[in-house]
Amino acid sequence: MDRLADIWVCEMEQYREYDKFAKCGKCELKAWCRGCPAVAKGTNGDFYAADPQCWKEVE
Repeated sequence: MDRLADIWVCEMEQYREYDKFAKCGKCELKAWCRGCPAVAKGTNGDFYAADPQCWKEVE
């Protein structure tokens, strides 16, 4: 059985290309937030699409 820490650090690394996130990649809150990629995937079919729940206006 894999430890959650091992999965989080190794296997999830492919999803941490934060600059690819459509909206979050340009946001000054990126270091703390990054939206919810699961909601973006479920809503738009794209993991890197904008989180439809995001309240932040990105300039």
